[in-house]
Amino acid sequence: EKVSKDIMPPVTFQQQENSLPGVIAGNNFEEGPVAPPEEIKGSGVVFQPGEKSKHKDSTFLKVEIEAKFPGGEKEWYKYVSQALLKKIDAFTAEDFGSCTVRFIVDNEGKVSNVEVISPKNTLLEKVAKEAIERGPDWIPAMQNGRYVKAYRLQPISFQNVNE
Repeated sequence: EKVSKDIMPPVTFQQQENSLPGVIAGNNFEEGPVAPPEEIKGSGVVFQPGEKSKHKDSTFLKVEIEAKFPGGEKEWYKYVSQALLKKIDAFTAEDFGSCTVRFIVDNEGKVSNVEVISPKNTLLEKVAKEAIERGPDWIPAMQNGRYVKAYRLQPISFQNVNE
């Protein structure tokens, strides 16, 4: 039976067993070893060879999984509360309220570019910014199964219980 140039006959088990791993590029099969996937420091996040560097410098505005404070929301509230309570004696009535802090968490969890985006120049904003700058590394954001550098918006509220 004639076989068309475009259609290959099925591969037999014997042919598969004797073939070397390789890469299929278009209609061509390049023989040779295939590089193993790369993993980031025991994170469980696996990349194809050369894929890590593709998004290395990108900073995502929106991601599938947001960066998280280690221990989750409960630990975040505890950490921020402790930072605010250390300075509570210096707070005036104008310093209480809410603010939003924007920062970047890189793909290793390091925090950078911390800025308050609701500037009213209150002590709350100063303490919130310092707490994030001096805090522990975060759990990085994830996009397509990879840790990525991403922006994080963190609202912070501190109300005066005496009013």
